[in-house]
Amino acid sequence: MASKAGSKTSKFFVWVILLLLIIALGGFGIGGFGRSLNVVGSVGNKDLLTNDYIDVLRQEISIAERQTGSPINGSKAIQLGLDGKALEKLISKTAINAEVSNIGLSVGDLELAKKLNSIREFQGPDGNFSPDIYRMVLSQINKSALDFEDEIRTGISRDILRSAVTGGLKQSDTHAKNIYKYVSEERTIKTAELNEKDLINPILSPSDNDLDTFYSENKETFRVPEKKKITYAILKPETLLDTISFTEDEITSLYQARSSIYNSPELRTIDRLAFSDVFTAKESRNLILAGKLSFDDLLKQRGLSQEDVRIGSLSKDKLQKKVADIVFSLPLLEISEVIETDIGPAIFRSVKIIDQLSKSLETVRPELEQFIKLQKARNQILRDKESFEDMLVGGASLRDLVSETSFELDTFDFTPGIETEINDKAFIAELKAVDADYYPTLIDLEDGSIIAMEMDMIIPSFVPKLKSIKDDVSKEWRTSTVILRLQKLAESIIDKTPSSSEWSYLNGKKPRKILLNRSRNNSDISFRLTKAAFNSNLNDIQYVSEEAKVIIFEVIDISYPDLNNENAQEFINEFNKQTLSEFENDIFTYFIEALRTKLGFKLDRNALNSIHQQF
Repeated sequence: MASKAGSKTSKFFVWVILLLLIIALGGFGIGGFGRSLNVVGSVGNKDLLTNDYIDVLRQEISIAERQTGSPINGSKAIQLGLDGKALEKLISKTAINAEVSNIGLSVGDLELAKKLNSIREFQGPDGNFSPDIYRMVLSQINKSALDFEDEIRTGISRDILRSAVTGGLKQSDTHAKNIYKYVSEERTIKTAELNEKDLINPILSPSDNDLDTFYSENKETFRVPEKKKITYAILKPETLLDTISFTEDEITSLYQARSSIYNSPELRTIDRLAFSDVFTAKESRNLILAGKLSFDDLLKQRGLSQEDVRIGSLSKDKLQKKVADIVFSLPLLEISEVIETDIGPAIFRSVKIIDQLSKSLETVRPELEQFIKLQKARNQILRDKESFEDMLVGGASLRDLVSETSFELDTFDFTPGIETEINDKAFIAELKAVDADYYPTLIDLEDGSIIAMEMDMIIPSFVPKLKSIKDDVSKEWRTSTVILRLQKLAESIIDKTPSSSEWSYLNGKKPRKILLNRSRNNSDISFRLTKAAFNSNLNDIQYVSEEAKVIIFEVIDISYPDLNNENAQEFINEFNKQTLSEFENDIFTYFIEALRTKLGFKLDRNALNSIHQQF
């Protein structure tokens, strides 16, 4: 009986403890919003869903990995601020969705069907929407048709809202014309170069007094900047390659994953020009074949750009069979016969042919092996990083780190503004912070390496004594003296030379005439002279000083472009299109910010931290 009583008492306390634990966890709010981490916040009455946040964060990480060329783990993503970018995008998207819902904007089944039919991933070999492929793709991405179609409807609604906000914006030609006029302006200048040989009296060697005076007046010219003497220990993925092993299955799997890179069918970059009827299509084709009109001329007549008719670089199986057979038999840049398509009669041309690619596994084996070994070495560094940090925290020096691990030791002198042998942003930023009290800390480099450093000493900025840099001071004095003498000579010549004259005071030198254009590289003319010429008035005679020479110049003609020519009109149209797009983006961004302010948003930091720890 005593045993049974004890057992009941024990069970009672277990249940009490469990109840208290549940209450405690409920008080802290598992998931922050009582939904088991289903949400990470809200905008107005719309939840920020955990899965959506994870998807956006993964997208940001993927973008960053493509930019850096190296893998990024969860902690690195947070360090780079990718979580903040992901949250900003998700909050903005959710704010728009909330507004779409608030104003009752919705999309019918017809618009949804049009959108689904236009998505190439859902199309069959005939180029039409395939329900079987649609279901298969949704299964692969683990989405139900209802959820996916709801996302599509919401996306179309967002586009409609954007059009409503920005649709009335217009761009005038004034700004584009002024810019084109400015960049295409041409100036003709007359120049004459003066150098040391044009001086009547030669430059004598400087006296000690000359050098003393010049040195005293120009001390900052000779200042040596502060220098930090740095010792560092670095562990590179390449250092570990000989210790990395891999299996044949890994090689095969990577080759298969890259099959689209190593083995691809012939691709053609294709233009498609559609017509309203067969008669117009055939008439236009005949004009092109007769040489009376080109394909590009036809585009311009219809107000189309190449982007409007280019359908991409496609393989044969991505086109309707009747289109593919004709287009893939066309010589480069020749036009097809008129073909009936799902958007009406059209003519096609191939503007680029990308040959079929086929590389066997053995051909690319060295590349695959190197990639796998580097990835494994980077991952091993990430796994071992904590133990290396523990060594440093435990008092190990950089030399201890090198002697007990695969780190390598080296030294260099760091001067701000001068490129270092390790050109990494995070490392350079840390270098600037290093001082006498700095404690070695492991820093992640973009190539997957880790590095720790310490400062041996600081050599303060100083101005060397004259006797130690006498040769340098003498060279500077001579250059300065030559320039001063040449400037006085130039001023005397300009004072005696009327504008629009023959320049008869150059002691036999023959002036050059040079045509300058703002939008071209005037290779035989310095930037300083070009800038001075475009900042001068017509027929003003001036000079510029350059290394050991002075150049006298006069602007003798200024001409502006014809704003009605083809190049000008193309520039104006493209500029207006780009600036209008940027203006629309800015306006919609301000609209989103206003929505966010109106709706307000909340974030569950506990939920976010929990996600980041498991990421």
